[in-house]
Amino acid sequence: INYEDVTMTSQTTTMVVVGNIGTISGLLAGTYNNLSVTNNNCTSLEDVDVLITDPPLPVLTINTISNPTTCDGIDGTITLTTTNLPDGTYTISYEDAAATTQTETIIITGNVGVINSLLEGVYNNITITFNNCTSVDNIDILLSDPLPSIIAIIAISNPTICEGTDGSITLSMLNLPDGVYVINYEDATATPQTETVDVVSNIGIISGLSAGTYNNITVTFLSCTSVEDIDAVLSDPLPLILSIISTNNPTICDGTDGSITLSTANLPDGIYTVNYEDATASPQTETIDVVGNVGVISGLSEGTFNNITVTYLSCTSIEDIDILLVDPIPSIIAIIAIGNPTMCNASDGSIT
Repeated sequence: INYEDVTMTSQTTTMVVVGNIGTISGLLAGTYNNLSVTNNNCTSLEDVDVLITDPPLPVLTINTISNPTTCDGIDGTITLTTTNLPDGTYTISYEDAAATTQTETIIITGNVGVINSLLEGVYNNITITFNNCTSVDNIDILLSDPLPSIIAIIAISNPTICEGTDGSITLSMLNLPDGVYVINYEDATATPQTETVDVVSNIGIISGLSAGTYNNITVTFLSCTSVEDIDAVLSDPLPLILSIISTNNPTICDGTDGSITLSTANLPDGIYTVNYEDATASPQTETIDVVGNVGVISGLSEGTFNNITVTYLSCTSIEDIDILLVDPIPSIIAIIAIGNPTMCNASDGSIT
């Protein structure tokens, strides 16, 4: 058989004729013009032109996508509309974000194909091959995990008493539906700890907190962990600071008019109980009247007042205040000389 190809170049091939039927096999898709056959030096006259074509290419278009429902989840899907593909399971080729070729499988039913069990990521240049024909549509898809929570500090409330547990941290918490969640954080020693947060309208309150360090606060939802570095420090009320201003000893022996005047920082005006130890280390109490950060313990007799402390809002002063009050020094007498009476029943004797 002689013919001309698409470039008008003469070509030849062989044909097997049986019962006046001849088949030219092994042909590629293309144009075969001016086909003729020669036998006994006689050449056919008909101008036979033939166009052989490949099967139609598969056609892909995006139908829908479904993102993973959790962070690092594998339940994402890509649904494609397919043309020129019979039902079945096929291999999909695509490029990831690094332009590296990857493959997944797709199930085609009724010209709709679903790629299942996908992670978040980039699926660029998706193609499918059938009968050695590859689709040419540039299908690009991005699957994304759910948005992580975004948290920020709105306010902190310190405990109202020392060693109290009524402190709180109020957070703005975007991308979180209402509910109670577990908060993770690190304490001052970088040890992981947990608390709970009650979220209503994107506001979360961690309550029932004691004084301490709450570093790297995070919350997790749908396996998505917030990435903000939220650090908070809750503090007990300021401890009391005591220092001696002056002391007044009793003015008479066994008197009760001694007093101790103290500077008392972080104490509002009022009357408080003072704790101390006496000379035998036995706990004792007195009262102190505080006005303008000056406190006076009055009505005191002589004695030892060691480790004086005062407590307010469950906070106890830590200064070691030691005071000794003493009575006036007693008179000291000694005989210098004696003079006897000069006669019996006389009253002129003397003692010096």
